[in-house]
Amino acid sequence: MSSNSNKGYQYEHFAVTVDSESYIAHVELNRPDKLNAINELFTSDLQGLSTGTSSSHNAEQTSDAARKATGLMRHVKSLQGSVIAVLHGYSFGGAIDISCACDIRLCTSDVKFSVKETAIGLAADVGTLSRLPKLGISMSWVKEVCYTSRVFGAEEAESVGFIGGGGGSDSNGVFRDKNEAMEGAMKIASAIAGNSPVAVQGTKRLIDWSRDHSVDDGLALTAVWNSAMVQTDDIGKAAMANLKDAAGKRQAPKFSKL
Repeated sequence: MSSNSNKGYQYEHFAVTVDSESYIAHVELNRPDKLNAINELFTSDLQGLSTGTSSSHNAEQTSDAARKATGLMRHVKSLQGSVIAVLHGYSFGGAIDISCACDIRLCTSDVKFSVKETAIGLAADVGTLSRLPKLGISMSWVKEVCYTSRVFGAEEAESVGFIGGGGGSDSNGVFRDKNEAMEGAMKIASAIAGNSPVAVQGTKRLIDWSRDHSVDDGLALTAVWNSAMVQTDDIGKAAMANLKDAAGKRQAPKFSKL
């Protein structure tokens, strides 16, 4: 991984590295003195990351922290690429909000989760109550953890389907520690980055659409989407990559950035 920050911007509450060849970005929360708690500048930084701007660019949009937070979750959810969350330590409140907007969720075996808002007199207001029920999880379980604010761990999160996708390993999304979880996340990210970004983006859009619509609606959108996307040069590049060269080896395809 290179140490280049996102388009040269610096973020106070995030450490960012981007691999210029694979286009994989590693974004890590970096507010350890406050246990990565979310504040106003934190939300501006995250919105800036998703739009490719500095936090100062977003600061003038609104001074209302709740509106900033709601806006940044929309940005995370609408990102073209795949977003993998690695959760560890205490992942309460905002951590659940953010991870619910991600495509894939991994964690460490000692992570502690909680939808904590009811314990402080609030209904979770930045996406958890809208997105958690859409993740194919038992509605009874969703309501119980949201009503009670109780803490639950990695094993329970994996068993109900909140955590999953270990990159083909036996972990099924739960790893021994942060380093192993990051290795698992990078393995998944590398596999995704090796595929056509046109195909990955289309797959993401169609899965998300189909989750919220009927099968017929999903099939209709897929037909319309692919009528344009099937014209991409990526199909030819992927096909050629499956042919062996003179040495009997297959060469990884090189796809252009979206």
